[in-house]
Amino acid sequence: MKICSKCQIEYDDKFLFCKKCGSKLETMASAPNSKPSSKRPNLLIIGLVIVLALIGFFVLNSGASLTTKKNTIENDGSMILAQAKIDGKWGIIDINGDWFIQPQFLAIGDFAEGLAPALDSKTERWGFVDKTGRWVIEPKYYSNIYAVSFDRTAFADNNYAKNDFLKTNYGFSEGLAPVMTSKFNCGYIDKKGNMIINSDFTRGNPFKDGVAIVAINSNKSLEYGAINKNKKFLLPIGPGRIESYSEGLFVVETSNGYGYMKPYESYLCSDIYDEANEFSEGLAVIKVDGVAKLIDKNFQVIKDLSYIAEGDRISCYDGGFKEGKLMLTIRYGEGNVFNINKTYFKKVTIDRLGNRIKNNFRDTNGLYKLKNVSLGKYGFVDEDDNYKISPQYDNVFNFSEGVAVVIVNNKRGLIDVNGKYVKEPTYGFMKSCSNGLIVAGWDNKVGVLDVKGNIAIPNKFEAIHSFKKFKKEDLFLN
Repeated sequence: MKICSKCQIEYDDKFLFCKKCGSKLETMASAPNSKPSSKRPNLLIIGLVIVLALIGFFVLNSGASLTTKKNTIENDGSMILAQAKIDGKWGIIDINGDWFIQPQFLAIGDFAEGLAPALDSKTERWGFVDKTGRWVIEPKYYSNIYAVSFDRTAFADNNYAKNDFLKTNYGFSEGLAPVMTSKFNCGYIDKKGNMIINSDFTRGNPFKDGVAIVAINSNKSLEYGAINKNKKFLLPIGPGRIESYSEGLFVVETSNGYGYMKPYESYLCSDIYDEANEFSEGLAVIKVDGVAKLIDKNFQVIKDLSYIAEGDRISCYDGGFKEGKLMLTIRYGEGNVFNINKTYFKKVTIDRLGNRIKNNFRDTNGLYKLKNVSLGKYGFVDEDDNYKISPQYDNVFNFSEGVAVVIVNNKRGLIDVNGKYVKEPTYGFMKSCSNGLIVAGWDNKVGVLDVKGNIAIPNKFEAIHSFKKFKKEDLFLN
């Protein structure tokens, strides 16, 4: 190759003079002002690559994340948040792992109607804070309810489980919150802290549709009733547990089973069933003599749900009928909420006529955990109980948002719907995916992965609870 030393234009060897200025061309090797060969390595670029490689190595080995920060506020004003713990104190973080509320409490609950219940580290009493962490209602109340919001199966290490334990209190609903003025006295306050309903009860649930279920201690056992916001009893205090209220009917547990009761009446308006669920759009699922049935509000049977086995237990899922479909959670097996290793869950969707609708999956991808007793291993089956992912794991969680946690040799990993590992089972702790994020523990700290197994939040916390979406009206105080 030749080059013009004036114009710095390169030519093939067959040319003698520059076409632009007419100067005699020189061979590139001898030209004093010629450009460096394009094949010659650029030391600056090489140095930059080495520096970036070193930074990447450091970040990956330190558990940090190279991803850019995400927008924490969605178009509708909602936010995805989670309680997190560091240095023994709880606060709330966003999807980037930044503090939404600084860690300063012994416990903090979920936001509702602009306020969240929080447990003060000094007084060890409950009050309510706004989204800045400021006390709006001073901490002077006792615990109303204790909740353990973790599944012990998620933890290979008891240290993770110990840190993850979080007490919580009821929050606001329909403008009122139940609070304990002593260990045995419950009343209701408004969002200014005024006592609206005196603390005459032993326990009280949040209001729903203008009704709250309350209880009074009688002869060392609780008797239940229901009140409206004027403290007028819709159901008098008496024996039998009130399970729920919807569409003008209470679900009541009696010594013989379950039934329905109308407000201001002292007797059941229905037969007694083995199981009963609350009404949704005028329909409810009950079970009698081992057979699940769909009934209307006249307690007439619309259809026998013969595809639900006799021993299965039923609960309605996700708030009742939506677009003419009702998803049921079917719990089967020998276990219970305290022994989930022998308990299995699957979803069944029905229409308003009781017909089963297949392939209607909101969060399970149509796959459910099932143990092969002869092998002693868990796998995943479809709606007809056919294995789609062979039984090969010591335990598994059900699928959520396209991924499932699996346990092998007491370590947790993550698989996709084809059974392919997204993350090998090397983690000491892992929770099911929620809002695209998986809380996991490694190197004795807790961080967050995304559904592809990438680090979304570095492992710098003692505990993180599952991420939840909060609406704008939940976060802002009216």
